[in-house]
Amino acid sequence: MKNNTDPNPADKTVHKLNRNADPLIKQNRKQTKKIDQPTTTSDAVRFYQENFGVASSYVTTDICHWINYLSEPLVMEAMKRALKQNKTTWSYVKSILKAWASKGITTIGQAEADEAAFRNRQNQK
Repeated sequence: MKNNTDPNPADKTVHKLNRNADPLIKQNRKQTKKIDQPTTTSDAVRFYQENFGVASSYVTTDICHWINYLSEPLVMEAMKRALKQNKTTWSYVKSILKAWASKGITTIGQAEADEAAFRNRQNQK
């Protein structure tokens, strides 16, 4: 009588499985680290709250998105420019950031050069 503990004899080409759970554990640790990391209020969010008013969770999330997409210095610069124009809304700041993103502006120096070029075009008219 055959021993029934063997898997299907036709399946002798079964690949050796790595039964080690390390990759799963490492992946789980990475996810846990992201969750467990303390959230800090960035300078941009703090600047917004000090100069524009209380930041809703939507605005805070959007600020963080733009910080990740462009950079915190650019987000801060956009807020400063909005304040100079006496436009204290997140939508105005966001329009500045969208314009910079569409132009490929990634540094404050590029933003300043873009503004200087705009001013030159205005003066030539």
